[in-house]
Amino acid sequence: MPKTVITISRQIGSGGAEVGQIVAARMGLRYVDREILRQAADVLGLEETELSEREERIQTFWEKLGYGLSYGAPDWTFVPPPLLPIPDEEVRHVENDIIRSVAARENCVIVGRGGFHILEKHPCLVSVLLHAPVEFRIRRVMEIYNVGSYEKGKPMVEASDRDRRAFIFSISGADWMCARNHQLCIDSSSLPLEDVADLIVTMANKRERE
Repeated sequence: MPKTVITISRQIGSGGAEVGQIVAARMGLRYVDREILRQAADVLGLEETELSEREERIQTFWEKLGYGLSYGAPDWTFVPPPLLPIPDEEVRHVENDIIRSVAARENCVIVGRGGFHILEKHPCLVSVLLHAPVEFRIRRVMEIYNVGSYEKGKPMVEASDRDRRAFIFSISGADWMCARNHQLCIDSSSLPLEDVADLIVTMANKRERE
């Protein structure tokens, strides 16, 4: 029997991790987030912190150039050290394999990493998008990450949105915030996160009974 899999795509500050953990606890599902990172780091021979810095973003032109130059050219006398020893495509391939493997074995909640796209053909998928107004998210980022001022929180939110939008487009060709990519879209500023989780649990339970 196919496993129940809930994917949660989220804007920074919208409560995706918190909601995912609540849903997993209420439904008795495995919560999968940092574990993907740990397994991918092991496979790729990287430190977890090194891989974490590249999560849900794509390499810039200069990073890719640095990766290419790290191999040097026959007539170069100086070879700079590699900036990013493993290209994005290989990281994504490993993480995608881990996500598919977990979804095939266990009932689970998977947060981020383009899970809605990677598992789009999974027969028991519930795909959720959490979003919220930018001012709400900036205030939450200031609180969660102990950011001392609005002026520091705002660029963090803007950079995260930009990186995640580019990442999702690079793997799927889809607009990150397009509702058509998901079965359920929720403005998490409109309800307490516990109630947001309730909506997801209700939908997932009905899908299981179909």
